[in-house]
Amino acid sequence: RQKKILKLAKGFHGNRKNVWRVARLAVWKSLQHAYRMRRQKKREMKQLWIKQVNAACREHSIKYGQFMHGLHISGCEVNRKMLAELARMEPLSFFSVVQLSTLSRKVAAAGLNPHAAADVPLPYKLYDFPQEFDAENENRTQKEYDTRTSTVQKALTEALERERDEDAKFEEQLKKEMESKKKA
Repeated sequence: RQKKILKLAKGFHGNRKNVWRVARLAVWKSLQHAYRMRRQKKREMKQLWIKQVNAACREHSIKYGQFMHGLHISGCEVNRKMLAELARMEPLSFFSVVQLSTLSRKVAAAGLNPHAAADVPLPYKLYDFPQEFDAENENRTQKEYDTRTSTVQKALTEALERERDEDAKFEEQLKKEMESKKKA
């Protein structure tokens, strides 16, 4: 039993490594710290992921709470770790997740089926990513890169225009519904 404790105390300073009474208390305390810190490390990592996702959300002018609420409504079960990784490594994919979140919040606000937002087409397809997000094909020419980048930019601008049009239609629909409710 003592050998087991002294083996765990290996590397401690002073009498803590070789005197049984001191080593026993030191090992006991170190195991308590290890137990507590394993859980604290998980908490700190979750806080870090939330901060990263929040920063990425703010770039797309949406708050973290609204973003997560929209994901919850849409039924998207991506955890915070993957969202932070997506925001850092693939911003365009994260943009599509933000779009999904905002669409599902709008659909839920209209009183429609909240899972219908998952069926809405995204503003671009996966093969429209520019070269900086395409690690497999590094031997592309500058012309191909410019073509792909312009394609993505066009798709994004078209998506934003479509979203503005949809927002205007949505607001008109809400106004009509509110007027009909007031009349009734």
